[in-house]
Amino acid sequence: DPHLKQRVMIVEMEYPPRGSFQTVGLPMILSDSPADYTRPPVLGEHTEAILKDLCDVSPDETKKLKAKGVV
Repeated sequence: DPHLKQRVMIVEMEYPPRGSFQTVGLPMILSDSPADYTRPPVLGEHTEAILKDLCDVSPDETKKLKAKGVV
């Protein structure tokens, strides 16, 4: 619907494995709080950062886990 696109209730994003796609935007537009849209992560995209930052796993240990097929 053109009205939904004009009101930014439908936004277009790029997603690496898939290309361009449309998704739902915010139904409310607030002049002092503009929305920022980001694409969803690709499977495994943040694995190394999460293991390091949240689980305190070293980069060497992460490599070993990858080699074993754990992550």
